[in-house]
Amino acid sequence: MRLLGVMTMLAMVSATAVQAEWQSVRGNLRRDGNVGYAVNPPYKQAWMKEFPGEITTTRVEAIVGGGLVYVGTYHGTLHALDAASGAERWTYSAGAPILHSPAYADGAVYFGTARGKVIALNADGSHRWTFDAGRGGVDTSP
Repeated sequence: MRLLGVMTMLAMVSATAVQAEWQSVRGNLRRDGNVGYAVNPPYKQAWMKEFPGEITTTRVEAIVGGGLVYVGTYHGTLHALDAASGAERWTYSAGAPILHSPAYADGAVYFGTARGKVIALNADGSHRWTFDAGRGGVDTSP
């Protein structure tokens, strides 16, 4: 039996939204979701992006950094989308499922795979480094 899914990214914005980044799980290193400002309605759909044949785990949260939205899939693809338009800027095939959210810092995106790799990519999608954590997978956000 083959599992076929469609992952959909939907960006909602507010007229009062501040252009902010969401660089790690829950938006900051404390991972408490507190961004220090309110995003008030009315909201409108800014863009929607579908990824046919790909799904995400329930722990994957889209990360925003440097004007890009990063999201990894169970198929093993890290997608980098333009935060303003949703246009795909680049993809990276990790070769194994991405089980949790990436993290963004200092012009690089970091993520782990189900085959025990932690990968760092530059914001343009080029490879920075890979760390092999050995047996087992990386199922947490860096």
